[in-house]
Amino acid sequence: MSALSGIIPALITPFDTDNNVDGPSLRRLVAWQIAAGADGLLVNGLAGEGIYLSLAERERVTEIVVGAADGLPILVGCTADTTENACYLARGAAERGAAAVMVAPPRQPTWSQEQFRVHYRAVAAASDCELMVQDAPFAIGVELGVELVLELAAELDTIRSYKSEALPYWENATRARAVTGDRLGVFGGHGGVYLMDVLDAGSVGLIPGADVTATLVHAWNAYQAGDRTSANDAYLRVLPLLVFQAQSLGLLIGGAKTLLQAHGVIQETHSRHVDANLSETTRQRMLWQARAVGELPES
Repeated sequence: MSALSGIIPALITPFDTDNNVDGPSLRRLVAWQIAAGADGLLVNGLAGEGIYLSLAERERVTEIVVGAADGLPILVGCTADTTENACYLARGAAERGAAAVMVAPPRQPTWSQEQFRVHYRAVAAASDCELMVQDAPFAIGVELGVELVLELAAELDTIRSYKSEALPYWENATRARAVTGDRLGVFGGHGGVYLMDVLDAGSVGLIPGADVTATLVHAWNAYQAGDRTSANDAYLRVLPLLVFQAQSLGLLIGGAKTLLQAHGVIQETHSRHVDANLSETTRQRMLWQARAVGELPES
């Protein structure tokens, strides 16, 4: 079974004015997530701009977060465009104390299914910690498909979790659950937009953005305690903000940074993903949305 469960926020990577990783802001972000009740943390994922960081920067981010996490399980994104780099990152993440590594397919739309199988076999062999397969065609441009993920999970013992972001979520999650039962922990993503589908499908966790953690933790815990109504009420309250952010990966990243800066958690909102550097008009709209749903106080 997966070593991870519950709300696992996908941390953004804060940068300073010189475009370097901002360590102090990152440590404040970890502390903020712990205070909000997060069950674990994802670093170097798509929302963390992992594919825009150098290998050395990704290792530094992992080291900072593991060191600041006070024992919270850390999931490390090891997606890369080459098998060599994905293996290198997975090996290093395990050595640095990761509870699991998450790997989406390389951005190689011409690859065959057999080439993707070879890729995941190599990554699984490179590290003995849990391997989460991420299927995120909206951001990667490549879709593995639930059947290939199930084949890989049946073949490779270390694949114990699956972050399904190919749509429709409900169909993919219930199919995976029906075939693998508790053998494969199914996670939702998409910034939390499909929270109730994630819960009702019996998924073990959600990997949302890192800016509304307390609300999502409240909803998750209420559902686990048998109070679906309270969980749904919290979800519906915050849903307009989640939908606004989920229009693109750039808005998801830039929106989270905008809100985290407004909370005083990070210093700058600069991003390496070009579309995450929001215009002032969009930034103000994001702040309005957050105030409207109660995620920021009225100014």
